[in-house]
Amino acid sequence: MPMRILEPYFAYIDNLQIRFQIGKTVGSEHRDRCSIPQGCPFSMTMVSLILKPWINYMIELGVEPRVLADDLMVTATGEGNQTKTIQAMQASRQYFHDIGAKVANNKCFTFATDPKVRKNLAGFVWDKQGTKIPNVKSFRDLGAHMNLTTNANGATLTARIKKPRRWLGDLSGCPYPERSNTRLLCAISCRPLFMGWKSRA
Repeated sequence: MPMRILEPYFAYIDNLQIRFQIGKTVGSEHRDRCSIPQGCPFSMTMVSLILKPWINYMIELGVEPRVLADDLMVTATGEGNQTKTIQAMQASRQYFHDIGAKVANNKCFTFATDPKVRKNLAGFVWDKQGTKIPNVKSFRDLGAHMNLTTNANGATLTARIKKPRRWLGDLSGCPYPERSNTRLLCAISCRPLFMGWKSRA
């Protein structure tokens, strides 16, 4: 990161006077030992600057990176996609270790459309500690349900349909007409479902 950006930003972070507010009460002044303050208007800019070298690195490795704040994804397509995925994940883990970041293994997962690649990634050991990262067949991405298999998996929609069923028992005992119960159920559960995909040549 350019020093002309880094130095003033650290000067700002290191000299912040912070107060907590609970209701109308404002606490005493203090300093945080580390981290970007919650609600800091510069936080996303700084995260972007930290991730710019990672983005360039992933492109060099032949994968397509995507960044949404601190939520990262890489996709590899075509010949050698399994090798590219493994290289990108290992390089990413090393990159974040080098900059002092901590990777949340419990929030990581891999995915693949090829059953053989899916099986290989599920069994792959990522470090000397024997870390394995789950391989998923479906997941939610930006509100859309991504199904990577040939079966009719609509877990996101199914979960939304099942949710109001939990209230059916409670509503059946209410002294309201059926029409009112139906309206109430729709108001609680019916939200528009966005479905989308990205095509790659």
